[in-house]
Amino acid sequence: MTPALLAPPRPLVAPPEDATRREFITGVGAAALAAAFLAACRDGGDDSDSGSGTWRYENEFGSTELPRTIERVVSIDYFTPPALIDLGLLPVGVVNDYLSGEAIPSEYREALIGSGARAVSISAYWDTDIEAVAAAEPDLIIATNDQVPADSPVREQLEQIAPLVALPAHSPGSWLTRSTEIAKILGREDELARLRSEYEEARDEIRERHVALLDQLTFAVFSPFADQWTVSGKGSYSSEVLLDLGAHFIDEDVPELALDETGGNAWLPYEQLRLLNGADVILHTPNTEAAFAALQDNPVWATLPAVQQGMVFPYIKFSATSSYSWAMQNLRDLDALLAEVQAHLDAE
Repeated sequence: MTPALLAPPRPLVAPPEDATRREFITGVGAAALAAAFLAACRDGGDDSDSGSGTWRYENEFGSTELPRTIERVVSIDYFTPPALIDLGLLPVGVVNDYLSGEAIPSEYREALIGSGARAVSISAYWDTDIEAVAAAEPDLIIATNDQVPADSPVREQLEQIAPLVALPAHSPGSWLTRSTEIAKILGREDELARLRSEYEEARDEIRERHVALLDQLTFAVFSPFADQWTVSGKGSYSSEVLLDLGAHFIDEDVPELALDETGGNAWLPYEQLRLLNGADVILHTPNTEAAFAALQDNPVWATLPAVQQGMVFPYIKFSATSSYSWAMQNLRDLDALLAEVQAHLDAE
């Protein structure tokens, strides 16, 4: 069975350093916590009757009548809670990954289980507990479209509890779309604009700092498993912030490594490791340590230019970018990673 590169199935790494945590909490994270207990009131909408208590929200996945005042939101997916928290609204129900374990940035877990927080688990990712969702008494349920297709029985059950909005899952740029649409739903476009500005300013600064390296090198974000391997390239959700910095990926020049027509990864046998010959830098993803260690005995691996030149590095901790604050942590981690790559080049 082909491994899935979606929500990490087990802890990736230890929590961020204390300094990083303090920086988050005193910055965007603190603002989110401070605002999270305020009601999200919608003062506009598409409904021509301005006195109506509802308005109609539409996107490519459906049309939904929403209340103008939204205070209680349940998220049944892995990707939307951070966008809600960034905008100052703590969801009242989330998948259990956000309440335990270390598969997401710890600041989000701390926001949801800290003093005064009220979020409850609505079960595991892909295994929604309908009764738990109902018990949370949501004004709105948010899901990614892969979990609630139009003909899904789960979707029908959820729509009997509260209005349901489906948002894009893990196609390129989907984290930006989710953030924009959630801000629209909550009437918090001004807060989103601030988050976007902070992210773009930090991105441009880091890009300028590493521009020569980013322009000259080709990267492979490499995930080895027991019997197969894959790369997360130009169209992958786990490479989006690195791409936004201006990085070049090996799949741009090696068609065999590109995503398929459905946006899925290309999974290859180890006999085809030579497809990585064109990578100047190989970044191996977390949570694949055993398979990566086994590569040291693979004769093809030893012939790869990046391996021979010592240009193999661990990739960033939380690459499944889900919101602007999450992306800010990705930027900090990528800044440190690119500095490590540059130091290696300078030492040669």
